[in-house]
Amino acid sequence: MNIIVCLLTSLLLNLYGVDWGLPSPKKTALVFPVARENEKLFGMLKEGMSNKQSEAMHSFNRYGMDNHKGLEFFPDRFPRDERMQTFLRSYLLATCQEGEYSVVSSVSGMKGWRLSLNPRFFRYGGCFVYTVGFVLKVTSLFEWTSLPSDLSSSLNNPDAVRRVYIAGRLVMVIAVMLSCLLLYLLGKSLYGREAGLLAALAFGVSPGVVASAHTMKPYIFGVCFILLFLMCTVKMKNSGTRYSYVLAGIFLGLAAGSSLSFLIFFFHLFICHLLRTPKGGIRAYAASLKEGNFLLALGSVLLALLLTNPHYLLSCREVFTEMSFRIQQVSFSLSSEQAGQFAFSFFWMIHGITLSLIIAVGLFFSLTRGREYWFLPLLPVLYFLLMSAIVDTGDQTYLDFSLSLVPFTALLAGIGAQNLLAFQKRWIRVLLLLVLTVTFFHSLLYSYNFKQDTSQDSTFYRAGAWINHTVPQGSSIGLLHTFTPTTTPPFDFRKFRIAIYAPQDLSSRKTQLSQYFISARRIDDLLVPHYQLLQSFSPSWPLSTLGFKDHFTRANPPVFIYKRIQESGARIQNQSGEQLPPF
Repeated sequence: MNIIVCLLTSLLLNLYGVDWGLPSPKKTALVFPVARENEKLFGMLKEGMSNKQSEAMHSFNRYGMDNHKGLEFFPDRFPRDERMQTFLRSYLLATCQEGEYSVVSSVSGMKGWRLSLNPRFFRYGGCFVYTVGFVLKVTSLFEWTSLPSDLSSSLNNPDAVRRVYIAGRLVMVIAVMLSCLLLYLLGKSLYGREAGLLAALAFGVSPGVVASAHTMKPYIFGVCFILLFLMCTVKMKNSGTRYSYVLAGIFLGLAAGSSLSFLIFFFHLFICHLLRTPKGGIRAYAASLKEGNFLLALGSVLLALLLTNPHYLLSCREVFTEMSFRIQQVSFSLSSEQAGQFAFSFFWMIHGITLSLIIAVGLFFSLTRGREYWFLPLLPVLYFLLMSAIVDTGDQTYLDFSLSLVPFTALLAGIGAQNLLAFQKRWIRVLLLLVLTVTFFHSLLYSYNFKQDTSQDSTFYRAGAWINHTVPQGSSIGLLHTFTPTTTPPFDFRKFRIAIYAPQDLSSRKTQLSQYFISARRIDDLLVPHYQLLQSFSPSWPLSTLGFKDHFTRANPPVFIYKRIQESGARIQNQSGEQLPPF
């Protein structure tokens, strides 16, 4: 019964606000106030998409990459400006997470009945992409979703696009539920019923898990396979049967088939194999690696990986091009500071500080207990820290990548909680209840912001409506990013002159600054003395601003609108009606 309560709690947190950041009629009405009457405009947007862009991911991958210095788009240039069309299409087709559009666009370009299954998108593995495609196909049979082969035909139907994304995100919700159940079964078999239940609860209500379940990415999806892999490695270590080795390899291959980042768990397979090797020095360990069982496991990993990603072989050039671009974004340098930053970011952003304290208690008991199963959750923590000390991929990549570590830290939380409860002190039970309550509230703030993002109270909707109504037509508006659903509120961009600046441009006197500046974060330090804050839009519930202290804050963020101070000495008023000093 308790595990059912845990699953329902996780389901509630993950479903609430699952439709955040999606194309919608409300958003379309702000970007294209007369869109339904302007068939010529929609025709231009469609014509700007090449066939390859319509079928694959390439149509929007550019929109977040280019920060052009002082690049301006004027309304009369719109029909001839392909970039402008690309940015505008993002409000009709893309979400606040560009990776989601890449998945949907990839699936749309496939034709299963022709066996044309090249995803043309290899950052996320075929195991994940094909699963999403299967779900979208099944839901289309019930006429709930409609996935056209040419996404340009969806420009006039944001509701249809919205349902496609929701169906894909439901795969993430199901993955979290299955992971909670598997974690409960694993923890129960290794450490006891209480540890399994508390581990499942710690996983299900962790803020990072709840936030990730609201986004169609493969990292939470692959956790299910990692847990099945972990179960098999436990059996492999105990019995050493070929069957357990093969299953462990298959599940690791399926996880890597969802995202290649899961290949880091090869070290777990390797270490678990060595732990069952009889003592006998280096020769014994070397001989164990040549055993048929270990080689069979490696073959199973490779087979499962290639079966779910056949185009790694069939489209080598495309895969190499995309992967080489990804590798260029990675730098290698041995740094203990990087490992420390990773550990702090992981525990603060994924679990929250209170739950991290219980994980630390579990870590202590795992190190001081002599039983082998108390040590197993520590292995991934150790090589994740080693990996973070060597490879620097940026905060965003680390957080996505490290989600596969969460089941292991959740197991540590279950171990810590179970050992604390063994003291049979009432204040300990009260403390654990308080920890789980704070963690639940933290996750609820995320879900609340996701839900608010879809409502008329959304900061982006309110800011967009204010801009359309208040800022004079033809005014110049500055941005630090290309205008996308992630960074910029929706408004009628064609009415204004949009300038995109690099941060260093703002400190240069040579740059002609725009009359207004819009940002989804406060940037007074960059704009002073050129601008004064004119208007800001904050979440309607003050406590929800607590959710803006870490990475998972793209939903319902505050919006700040600045106005350039006139050199002539003219004064302007801020949002409170106070007179501002001249430039």
